[in-house]
Amino acid sequence: MKRILFLLLLATATTLLWARSTKDLQSACLQQGIEAIMNQDLASAKQFLDAELLKNPKNGYAHAWYAVLCSFFADSEEIVPMLKKADKYIPKSDKRYLAWINSYWLSIIYYMKEDIHGAVYHMTEAIKIEPKNELLRNARGSFYLKLEEYELAKQDFTHAIQINDNDTTSYTMLGIAHQKFEEHQLANQYLSQANDFMPTSVNYIFIAMSELHLKEYIDAANHIIQALQIDPLDPIAITLLQDYYSDINHLNASLCIQKQFELAIDMDLAIAAVDDKNDYNMLISNAYWYLGDWENALAYAKNAYAINPDRPNAYETLHRYADLHLFDEALIILNDIATNDTHNLLHSTRGDIYCRMKDYPRAIEEYTTYIQYHPNDKEGYLLRAYAHLLNNDTIQAKKDFQHIYDRPT
Repeated sequence: MKRILFLLLLATATTLLWARSTKDLQSACLQQGIEAIMNQDLASAKQFLDAELLKNPKNGYAHAWYAVLCSFFADSEEIVPMLKKADKYIPKSDKRYLAWINSYWLSIIYYMKEDIHGAVYHMTEAIKIEPKNELLRNARGSFYLKLEEYELAKQDFTHAIQINDNDTTSYTMLGIAHQKFEEHQLANQYLSQANDFMPTSVNYIFIAMSELHLKEYIDAANHIIQALQIDPLDPIAITLLQDYYSDINHLNASLCIQKQFELAIDMDLAIAAVDDKNDYNMLISNAYWYLGDWENALAYAKNAYAINPDRPNAYETLHRYADLHLFDEALIILNDIATNDTHNLLHSTRGDIYCRMKDYPRAIEEYTTYIQYHPNDKEGYLLRAYAHLLNNDTIQAKKDFQHIYDRPT
């Protein structure tokens, strides 16, 4: 959430500076540098601003915009000297501008250094200079969210809406604040109002998370897909999806329980295309497995196992092989993980595979080894009894069943 709030703060900063700097553009280089920052083309922005400052080192507005550029790289050490030069070279007649920019940027610097209380103090100073600026209210409300002062956050966002009831960000942030109170109906009300003004990927993702809590799983999945259709490269949206990975796991499972397998697959594929932090292959494999498409289930399980050959992925993948009667491949994976096995699952899993291969004597051997390590586990006896029955040995099967009933629970 910190990264998301920081990106929102930068959006506020660039919007405010753009409004104040348009009339002060002194050269094509400065104008091109500002436009590059607005488009988040940071390499070009640096090139244009460097050129402007080389030609006119006393352009205070160029120094102010260089501070913005440094903020995108979270370089708080470089921001301070740039602000000092901006303060020195911007015309002294523009005192209101100078006072505002220093208060605002001091709050950003404190936020970057994780001194949120200091950030609140300096943002409050900026609000004193411009009390009817909804963007500043949103910024301070964001700080309150970070401090978990949700009531104060709601007050700032509500005040921002009173100042400008057409500001999309205010409705979005108020919706987020209500989410923090687990007030998901209200959260969706404000987030939907924000989307009425301008649909954004971020709003749809926050709406989806509230719908998940409200158990509106189909709507949640459709809104995530819709978010990525609006702008699949939105950095804030991508960061949100990465942070919500465990929630998306929950949503995926809930969709499968509701037999919405195709929707789960569509959602997972859409997220996997933009999220380079988390692996969605096994989620997609599970959905295909429930759908009965075992070939695709195996393909995505193999991808997951190749990316992360841990024990859970190994067991899922070998079972996918077994589903397709590719028992040799399943046993290869099982043998690969045998060296570090603690005998919790290895022998019982190998027994399962031998049963599916109809090699019942070897299955019985594996279950017997498993029972030696887990003499009190009734499941081991039950599995071996089943293997004895398949092997037409009812006498041994009865002994295992009797052993289950005789053992204390």
